[in-house]
Amino acid sequence: MIVADTNILVALTIPSAHTSIAERVWDKDPLWFAPPLARSEFTNVVVKALMAGSIDWQSISELCAHFEQAVRITIAPPPTLVVQQSLAHRCSTYDTEFALTAEALNCRVVTFDRQFRERFGKVAVSPDEFLSGGV
Repeated sequence: MIVADTNILVALTIPSAHTSIAERVWDKDPLWFAPPLARSEFTNVVVKALMAGSIDWQSISELCAHFEQAVRITIAPPPTLVVQQSLAHRCSTYDTEFALTAEALNCRVVTFDRQFRERFGKVAVSPDEFLSGGV
């Protein structure tokens, strides 16, 4: 069981240079969770990709269905805790929600985001660390 950061979810569902490693993470552990904001972050990436012409309108339903099948959306962490921990870690509330979700589920956040891993080293690992057993 992992918490999948939005960038891992995007890599799994929208073909890119990171898709292969996201698929290997999935193969190792297909039980992925994310806080509710992951859905908005994902659809924002879809809109940007559509506007940039890197995906077409016909693929959106399939991409969104793939996202919904890949991740289980959890309950959002309490807002006061999110604010408190965001201030303590000096980071966005978005990142904090992923970290708090992982803490609540007693698992790790898998992310490509180096800054996220530095700020939340107790719960965050890279895909390579996850695959090599560094969890």
